[in-house]
Amino acid sequence: MKIIRLLSILDFKIPKKNKYIFLSEMSFVRLKKIDIFKKFGVISLLSEKINIFVIIITIYKNGFSGLKKNYIKNYVNFVNPSMIVCYIDNYYLFYELYNFFKKKK
Repeated sequence: MKIIRLLSILDFKIPKKNKYIFLSEMSFVRLKKIDIFKKFGVISLLSEKINIFVIIITIYKNGFSGLKKNYIKNYVNFVNPSMIVCYIDNYYLFYELYNFFKKKK
């Protein structure tokens, strides 16, 4: 039973390049029916879905230390968006991403 649940959260697709992305599926669920947001991509967090392509890159580059934060950073670097939207106002990783990518500019 656990194997079936594990397979249901695995995502084997390579992430598409996108100008706009949502951080978390939960942020996107309520808004995806609006036409404006159909252009947006989604970064699924590790608790929602695991993108196999990105997790392999993350483990190869960074190992297992800070897996969640490094997974999101690598996902964002791969997709290369110009804007990241987060519906959760107190999600600490969103603010850490802001500080990381602010230095990158």
